[in-house]
Amino acid sequence: MWIYKLERKIPWFRIPNLMFFIVIISGMVYLFDFISAMQRNNVSLYSMIYFDRNLILQGQFWRLLSFIFVPPSGSPFFVLLGLYFLYFIGRSLEAVWGEFKLTLYYFIGIIFCILGGVLVGSTNVIFLNLSLFFAFAATHPELQILLFFVIPVKVKWLAYLDAVIFLFSIISSLLAMNWSNAVAAVMAIINFLIFFGPKFFSDMFNKLKYLKTKRDFMNKTNNSWRN
Repeated sequence: MWIYKLERKIPWFRIPNLMFFIVIISGMVYLFDFISAMQRNNVSLYSMIYFDRNLILQGQFWRLLSFIFVPPSGSPFFVLLGLYFLYFIGRSLEAVWGEFKLTLYYFIGIIFCILGGVLVGSTNVIFLNLSLFFAFAATHPELQILLFFVIPVKVKWLAYLDAVIFLFSIISSLLAMNWSNAVAAVMAIINFLIFFGPKFFSDMFNKLKYLKTKRDFMNKTNNSWRN
């Protein structure tokens, strides 16, 4: 597989506990802005790190990468829940894939997010993290988790639901002429297609081939009985 060949060539390209550092920094950004808002200060880390092509062209080059540390929005409870789940799926993938493959997967996603942001002016980390969840669901489809710590549900069903929401988001964005959101969504999951697309289409082809063989066999069997 091309990933293992690449790992042998650049074995140093790995960040141990990658998602731990991303989650910790994102949590610190949220905590700083939360305290700042309570004190009614005008200082916001979010305003300094989100992706904005115009500001990048003005020299704020750190925004090319800092956008990955933008935390989820919402109440502290749901932000904490979202960051914990991001850490959980990241650690689970690292345990299965290893540090190199997880680092490669996430950084390919970052690269395509940047390309999308350069094309349309903005991007965000939401769809990038969604691609991480799709990878988690593809490797742990039967794993059962407690949604909101109460409702037992298999990961694959959550992935199907997220896929429907994802497609709806793209379609609604296109209808509303919101190109930036649509491009950001599509570009952010290219890494998932690179890693899982070939196997998906191969499995689909083999399944169709099996069904065709089965149908031909049944037709031959029925014809022999008639004769």
